Amino acid sequence: MANKRKRKPLQTVDDVVAALGGPNETALIVNRSRQSVWLWRKAGTFPRNLRITMRLELRRYGLDAVDGLWK
Repeated sequence: MANKRKRKPLQTVDDVVAALGGPNETALIVNRSRQSVWLWRKAGTFPRNLRITMRLELRRYGLDAVDGLWK
């Protein structure tokens, strides 16, 4: 039986952006500009209305992120 270890949820906006393929890919996934991604990284949070889309995309890679990143 394989030992499945649950990965620790991503903790920062930078972690999520990197996991989604960087600023360009993140912008494409959520249909926003690269500047928006830059502003989220600076603020340390994402807009709340993107939570479901981003978390579903993370789950495609077997990842998740802490809830506090979306405000």
